[in-house]
Amino acid sequence: MKSYAHATEAEILARARQLLGKRVSELHELVADVMVNNNEKGQVGNVIQHFGFGLPPNSLAEPDFAGESIELKIIPLTRSGKGRLRVKERTKVCSINYQSLVKEVWGESHAHAKLNKILFIVVEHDYEQKLDSKIIDAFIFRVPEAEDYSVIQSDWERTQSTVREGRAHEISESHNKILAASRAGSGGPKDLTIQPYSDIKAPKRAFSLKPNYTNAILEEYKAKGKMISLSELLGVPSDSVLNETLRRLHEWEGKSVAAFADNFQLSLNPKSKSVASSMIRAALGLKGEKTRIREFEREGIILKTQSRKIGTGEALEHLSFPHQPMRSIYEEEYFEDSQLASYLQNFLFIPIYKPSKKSYNLAEWKIGRAYHWKPSDKELYDIKEEWTLFRDKIREGINLTKVSVNSKRGFIIKNDLPKSSETRYIHMRPHGRDGSDVDKSMDFNGKYIVKMSFWLTQH
Repeated sequence: MKSYAHATEAEILARARQLLGKRVSELHELVADVMVNNNEKGQVGNVIQHFGFGLPPNSLAEPDFAGESIELKIIPLTRSGKGRLRVKERTKVCSINYQSLVKEVWGESHAHAKLNKILFIVVEHDYEQKLDSKIIDAFIFRVPEAEDYSVIQSDWERTQSTVREGRAHEISESHNKILAASRAGSGGPKDLTIQPYSDIKAPKRAFSLKPNYTNAILEEYKAKGKMISLSELLGVPSDSVLNETLRRLHEWEGKSVAAFADNFQLSLNPKSKSVASSMIRAALGLKGEKTRIREFEREGIILKTQSRKIGTGEALEHLSFPHQPMRSIYEEEYFEDSQLASYLQNFLFIPIYKPSKKSYNLAEWKIGRAYHWKPSDKELYDIKEEWTLFRDKIREGINLTKVSVNSKRGFIIKNDLPKSSETRYIHMRPHGRDGSDVDKSMDFNGKYIVKMSFWLTQH
């Protein structure tokens, strides 16, 4: 196999495009003999690196394609309940060595070298046979200096400062916006290591690009740069975009949604889940429902309304996340690398006060004070404990029981997943069209469960 370690960028990209449409197992006829375990983490990347480009797996500080200083990264995608492809997991940049990190300068650091220029190979993940994952795209990515470079540098420096202060054991992935200091290994005692300036051992970590960021990179690549930059549009620094959005929404606090819609000549469907997105776009002067906002996409800011009862303020409904196949949850090793954790990054909430959950009269809906929310470290810890309950139950096996009821179908299928009364922050509920819309990624004693998703319990 020819090595592309010192090939030109054009040659590397041409080779990558030759791989499009192939399943990973097709890259070499001896894959089945040389790869030990189809389910071993990292096998897909190893096969593409070794048999696609003639590069032996290594952990060297220099980029994979040393001649052009290009790093090779795999982006696995998984399909949502609606068929949309989304980045499955964070993208590891490099391992963190606490001892050397404190001595590094950003411009000459290991992470900087790995982020200089990246060849992204995009694959559609196959849950049954990982080596049957299909290569569907490939492109060269350079971190945009104007939008993202300073944010990534700040993330790196924040991590370095924490280690220098002897607090590596307090690092949380949620502290950074794009470049996360994520847990490495299985999370057990053997994955604790010595840190400088403290006697407390810290979990092994790696610098990784957050899933929301790589998802936004992919979306912008497909849109050929057509995302809207609010920083450019509104004439404000990129780190002020969120505050400017909130300022504009705060002007409408206490007023009716109907008045808001009339002012902006906006047609709102009270039953639609896109009310928050439509209101925020209108307040920012954006045209079109499909306009993607670069700053929100890259930091994973989710736009949501929050239904509350007029007078008491009690929550009228919970917040749902997209359907996630049971097999996907089964495979997740620890919370920080889970799909749920990738959603729990940033929320921009618009509280809407209604007489009741069944109220669809926009003139009765009152706009509350919009706010930005992200879970605290304590909340994330508790959510992690609850997520583990669900993940472990899926691994153990869900019991499905058919129960007769007086309905059109004549029965319902009950499961023994943890109930919402047993948790505080999250629970799982059906997220399919109806009882026949089942999740076929796993069977439980020959039965399929209805499509489910995690829900954030509103308080």
